[in-house]
Amino acid sequence: ANRYLALEKAKDAVADLAEAVQADPNSAMAWSARGTAYERLGDKANASASYGRALTIRPKDEAARSGLARTGG
Repeated sequence: ANRYLALEKAKDAVADLAEAVQADPNSAMAWSARGTAYERLGDKANASASYGRALTIRPKDEAARSGLARTGG
């Protein structure tokens, strides 16, 4: 997923991250990356929800907190 994000292939990253959060729903890193991917697609609602989930798991995650602020969550 991170490679897809680096290559500006956010749709592919979202697909990978959907599998990642299904396999490990407690991975704050996967939820935060999913938020980034959705944000790059312009989907603020799903980005905000993903960042919020990351913060539920890891409350001090600054990347997720920043993403949530950018997406209006």
